[in-house]
Amino acid sequence: MKRLRLAELSVAVGTATCVVVLSSACRSPEPELGRVPAELFVLQSTRLSGDLAGVVGVVRTSSGAVVIAEQRTASLLVLRSGREPITIGRAGDGPGEFRLLHRLYLCPSDLVVVQDYAGKVHVVRDTSVVRTVPLPRRLDAAELVGCGLDDVLTFVKMPVRIPGTGLQSLPLTVIEFDTESGRLDEIGTLRGIEMFISERFSAFYERPFGTLSLIASGPSGTITAESHRLELQRFTRSGTEVVYSSPTQPRTATRSDRSRYTRERIAEEPDSASRITLRGVLEESPWGERLPEVDRLMVSQSGAFWLRRAPSAKDSLAEWLVINDQSELVHRILLDRSLRVKFADATRILALRETADGFDELLELVVGVEGSDVAGSLPRQ
Repeated sequence: MKRLRLAELSVAVGTATCVVVLSSACRSPEPELGRVPAELFVLQSTRLSGDLAGVVGVVRTSSGAVVIAEQRTASLLVLRSGREPITIGRAGDGPGEFRLLHRLYLCPSDLVVVQDYAGKVHVVRDTSVVRTVPLPRRLDAAELVGCGLDDVLTFVKMPVRIPGTGLQSLPLTVIEFDTESGRLDEIGTLRGIEMFISERFSAFYERPFGTLSLIASGPSGTITAESHRLELQRFTRSGTEVVYSSPTQPRTATRSDRSRYTRERIAEEPDSASRITLRGVLEESPWGERLPEVDRLMVSQSGAFWLRRAPSAKDSLAEWLVINDQSELVHRILLDRSLRVKFADATRILALRETADGFDELLELVVGVEGSDVAGSLPRQ
């Protein structure tokens, strides 16, 4: 593993100071967020792997092993400090083989679960697949969004029948699946996604700057947010409860915002054919006029809720808000917007960054508060 030395820049922002990695400026805090909470500092950065393509998930287990799911090779790559990398699986339909890797998450028990779009979920412990679970028909074409308490998996599913081509609003059904008992529970319905369905390209994609329901699941529950509101809700037995909310001013999307959106979304596609199709769909799709407030959401392994405020075209940084299970905004971290954060725990972030040759490299960022020990945990998460 290659150790990188950071050229960090410390910039005063109001009464706080932020340290930025892989960028050169700090954006001032938004006034509606009130007093600036504790900043997170990038204390150390390590390049774990390069030449990756089609990465659909990255996690870090409690033992420190990093597991990467890569569509290109239809396999899992396990990185462990001081040891040779191990590859799990290959393309195929037999035992220990994967057809189309789609999502990968870490369960609270330290099991790794990976969704195969061939209608299966593979359960991985250490460096081997210990169980393969066929998904019930009700979960056909559903998307895995996380693993929560008791290792119960959470999926979202769009309607089976799509009304037609053009602009459509598709609700999302949230379903929990217990792989041990086979029990399925529908826990709610989200407003969903504004989709543009292209007859010309036989493809669909979410409407750029349209309404979008975000969802994530982890040790502290299943959370959801609407893209155009800075509000976070958690599912309960009786419905949902507001975990965090802050008023914001609507922002009009500019031509620069559209261009940057197109570049970044195309860069996330796993192969050249998908990128060509997506570009065509985006050129055909009607755009929304407002910039979203939130564009990423996840639950860290420490139980904190992480949401990314959608940056505008002029912003070189993206701001992540960290909210604890007492509904308190406890941390903020500013990262270069090109970093695609895949995983976070109490002290580390795993993120992908595209390189000049079009492949991805995986970075591990060790974060903490000013003056804290690199190996220590963040307070109050």
